[in-house]
Amino acid sequence: MSVVTAAAVTVVGCSAGSDAGLMAQAGPTAIPHGVIRCHAWAGGQLPDPGCSPGSRNAAVSAATVRRTVCAPGWVDARRLPAAMVNDQLKSLMTAYGYGGMPLDRFAVAYVVPLEVGGSPGTAGDLSNLWPVPAGSKMPTTVALVRGRVCAGTMQLTAAQNQFRRDWRALGRTVGAL
Repeated sequence: MSVVTAAAVTVVGCSAGSDAGLMAQAGPTAIPHGVIRCHAWAGGQLPDPGCSPGSRNAAVSAATVRRTVCAPGWVDARRLPAAMVNDQLKSLMTAYGYGGMPLDRFAVAYVVPLEVGGSPGTAGDLSNLWPVPAGSKMPTTVALVRGRVCAGTMQLTAAQNQFRRDWRALGRTVGAL
């Protein structure tokens, strides 16, 4: 069994459609080839729900939305440092079968975006992240949905759940696609 060594996390137990999810453990990263296999859908535009089920930030709720995700600077303050994001991207790319491809062809995407109360992820939790091909139209959808949540025309939990199901369908609903 060959092993790829990277920097901050170990990704274990991921398979398409599994309930195990993508688990990460702090420490040196060892990703056995052939053991972990996540499968992105729709040309990489949708995550494998067994590997990247999405997770929410417990501090964000309908009662706190104005002082959290809608407050200027709140979302940016929760973004992870670039070095950590690059480590996460490498681990995710390997788990999704993109190991060895150039990093600049992918970005870390949030299943439930930070802008609507998604978890930022940590070295120990990658459940809200997946590698999306560069050039995705998801950021436009995220911005429009956040605007609706902050304006009170879309419920926070509805937005979160729709992102978890299919952000593209949500994008068509809000006119982003």
